[in-house]
Amino acid sequence: MWNARQAYEERDAEASTLIHNNKMTEPHRTGGRYLKSIVYGGLDGLVSTFAVVAGVIGADLTTGVLIILGVASLFADGISMAVGDFISSKAEEDHLQAEKKREDWEMTNNLEGEKKEMVDIFVSKGMSQEDASTSIEIMSRYHDLFLELMMQQELGLVEDDENPYKHGAVTFISFVLFGSVPVISYVASKAAMGDPYEGTKVNIAFIISCFFTGLSMFGLGALTSRFTTTPWWRSGLLILANGAFAATVAYFIGYGLSELGANA
Repeated sequence: MWNARQAYEERDAEASTLIHNNKMTEPHRTGGRYLKSIVYGGLDGLVSTFAVVAGVIGADLTTGVLIILGVASLFADGISMAVGDFISSKAEEDHLQAEKKREDWEMTNNLEGEKKEMVDIFVSKGMSQEDASTSIEIMSRYHDLFLELMMQQELGLVEDDENPYKHGAVTFISFVLFGSVPVISYVASKAAMGDPYEGTKVNIAFIISCFFTGLSMFGLGALTSRFTTTPWWRSGLLILANGAFAATVAYFIGYGLSELGANA
């Protein structure tokens, strides 16, 4: 059974008309409410912690140092990200509510002025003066509807029920879960194999950590395609490329500083 979104993706106008005429289910991508917190929290956790791992490996430090720096970075940065997300979300919510109170007051005390502003906006969008005036006159009879319309059209603000505390919690959990992948995969690989070099110059445990971290980055990127129009593979590759670049920079910085220390 098709839905409206599938009909759109296939550009099937006939199917779209049939679905709407029969009032079939039209699912919207509302699941992305906390997607920003999940993605930014998880991505930052992966990139920052993997950068620590790469820097430690590049500097040829011990696994103990890697664990200490990795875990410390994981929780310190996770808390910082969560608090930052909470403060940002709270500031946005406070701003929206303050503007809503102001618009409500103006609507109560100067309804005709607000109606004229809305008519001008509608006219600027292509409506005739007569149609705009008629539409606004009707909608202004419904206080909540007209207030919401003013918020959207005048200020570009849309009210939602997102919770700043949940944003912060989601960011922290996502940061810790995804950020633990580079450290856990490296330590577990080394514990299972013993010496990560195994008689070669290649750090097998680090390669395994790179693999699982890269897989997580790609999966996190692909996940965003469920709530956007970007193809899953493109989203995955974009985030993977970003993480790989950051880790490469960290590795060579660690290597370079180690060499400077050795020659000092």
